[in-house]
Formats: sequence, C-alpha cells, structure tokens
Amino acid sequence: MSQGEEKQKAASAVQERLGWQVASRDDARVAQALYAGEEIEEMHELSEAGLLDEFFAFLEESGMMALLAEQELPGVQRVLIPTVQFVLL
Repeated sequence: MSQGEEKQKAASAVQERLGWQVASRDDARVAQALYAGEEIEEMHELSEAGLLDEFFAFLEESGMMALLAEQELPGVQRVLIPTVQFVLL
C-alpha cells in the first residue's frame, strides 16, 4: 500500500469514527440540477458547520465560558481581542 493510500485510508477511518459528513462544493452539478428542473431539498453554506461547535456549547452550558471571560492577563497593557480568545487558542 502506498503512502498516499495509507493517508486516504486513515482519513476515511477518522471520518467514520467521528461521524463527520464532509461538505463539498459542486457549482456545475447544482447548475445542471436547477436547469433540469430538479427540486433542491436543502442548501447550506460551507461556513455553517464548525468542528468545535458542540465543544463551545458544552463550555457555555457548564459555565466555563463565563469563567474564562473573567480571566485577565497580568502584565498585558493593551489587548485587541478578549482574553477568552487567547485562552481558547
């Protein structure tokens, strides 16, 4: 088995274990379907999905986001973004 095949197999295994559905964009296929009069059941922007959405929802429910938002960085004189974003990074 080549290295490329191994990487593809590993990627597929991760997707299966996590239950991910990978989004793709195929404008030509969509255009053909619309031209043929096919009904479009649903359409989503690729920016709608987030890998960590459920994790952030958990942090919010457990009160951790509020706790993290209260944190301050000692010795930092000026911050352009909230400290919580540094912590989560």
